[in-house]
Amino acid sequence: MISSKEETFSESNSLSKAFRKFTISIILVTCVGFTITASVSIYNSLSEVYLEFLDTEIKTLSEALEQFIQSDLNQFKDHGSLPLVVNSVMHSEHDHSQLRDFLEGLKVQGQPVGISIFDINEKILVSTMSDADNFSIDKLAFNNIVDGNLEHRVEFKKIGDDAYTIYSIPIKYNGLPEGVLVGALPSAFDKFFNALERDEDIHTIVGSGQLIVHELGKPAANSFRRKVNLPIVSGFLEVAVSRSKIQLTIVRLVILIFVVMVLLSGVFLIYFRKLGNKLIVEPQKRLENSRKATREANLKLQKANDELLQFSYRTSHDLKAPLTTAKRLSSFAVKDIDAGNLEEAKNNLNKIHNQMIALEILVADILSLARADYDMESVEPVDFSAVLHEVMERLSGLIDESGCKISNEVNLPTPFIGEKARFSQILENLISNSIKYRDAMKDFCSIHVIIRGNSSKLSIVVEDNGVGIPDEYKDEVFKIFKRFHPDMSFGSGLGLSLVHRHVNFMNGEISFESTNEGTKFEISIPNESEREA
Repeated sequence: MISSKEETFSESNSLSKAFRKFTISIILVTCVGFTITASVSIYNSLSEVYLEFLDTEIKTLSEALEQFIQSDLNQFKDHGSLPLVVNSVMHSEHDHSQLRDFLEGLKVQGQPVGISIFDINEKILVSTMSDADNFSIDKLAFNNIVDGNLEHRVEFKKIGDDAYTIYSIPIKYNGLPEGVLVGALPSAFDKFFNALERDEDIHTIVGSGQLIVHELGKPAANSFRRKVNLPIVSGFLEVAVSRSKIQLTIVRLVILIFVVMVLLSGVFLIYFRKLGNKLIVEPQKRLENSRKATREANLKLQKANDELLQFSYRTSHDLKAPLTTAKRLSSFAVKDIDAGNLEEAKNNLNKIHNQMIALEILVADILSLARADYDMESVEPVDFSAVLHEVMERLSGLIDESGCKISNEVNLPTPFIGEKARFSQILENLISNSIKYRDAMKDFCSIHVIIRGNSSKLSIVVEDNGVGIPDEYKDEVFKIFKRFHPDMSFGSGLGLSLVHRHVNFMNGEISFESTNEGTKFEISIPNESEREA
């Protein structure tokens, strides 16, 4: 029966563990899937926003560059060409048609302006130049920028009698380079130099720069460098600020959404974990507790059955033995009477009488043991001084015969609530055992009874100087029909079993110490109010 329940519980436990693992896996997969789906959706949305932002940025750059070029055309209208290099912003596939159309339509003194549009890898996307060598100056500046010299700068180079202004504008997003605007303007060297020295309004798409003046072919001897601050083309500062705000907003939005996703995942995980505990762990605990209670009940039942079998066997034997003896003695007495041997018949009748007394005591002990597991009488304040007096009266014959000196100490500041009959049987059995198993080799027999207590607990101590309990029998002291001194056989062997049952019924504890100097029993019992709590 127990094995079947354990097997059923084991199967249920395995199924519950498997279901719990499956539930946790589903929760984790759901949370991860939800996070990935949300992240992809957010990324796509942000990508669309960013592409729209780039289109707007290119348009703004084109308009600002148009203003810049128109301004410089007014200053350098005497020059017949305006080579310009522009790379794409971040992606080569972006539509630069508006900027390209504007540049292709530019003319200086009726002559078209040569232009090229490069991407970040120096690939020419659009070019109206017939001779790439004419772009050597611009390409050199562009390469410098691409190679990592990403400074806002204006550079003047003198080639023969002509001077060129080469400018570069790095375009960054989130602190990383995404593109560069590079241009070259032919101009009079002295005019540009004098203008910079006078800090006149030179229109360029820079906030600060580096002035590099040197003649080609003689860089070491005829070069000098100098930091200059140049005004910013109208509109570009606003574009940069706007771009930074958008970038910061996007980053904050991504971080916020990520944090929200993590928090939601945590909330879902905690919720489903609690739900799993409610649906799986708690029923499992209840099942485990039920299983434990069932097992304990089965053990108690098995123990009770074993005790009952032993009790039945010993009871039938001990009840039958005096009856059998009395039967045989009665037959002897009849024969003695028929033979006229009245003295022997009287002797046999006395033996029968003693057997009946022993049988009466055994039956009384059996009945007391049977009643010990049930309520004997109503509870009330127990007067232990009176109980001890009654016990001493009942044992007076045994006490007088043994010559034992019995002392007692009762100290109960508050009344103890309990069943008087139980304490009477406990004290009578312990004291009578001390008398019966006194040590004849000692000068005197001494028994001391101590009863103390308070509002919550009662303590009973019975100590003697008797023969003690042999070590090999100490584990069997409270078993039924146990006698430990074959040469001193008294009573039914049920006395200490009865004491033990009474103590257990009152939720108390009993212990003992025993040597050849004597035995000491200690009992602790909670008050009736504490037992009910």
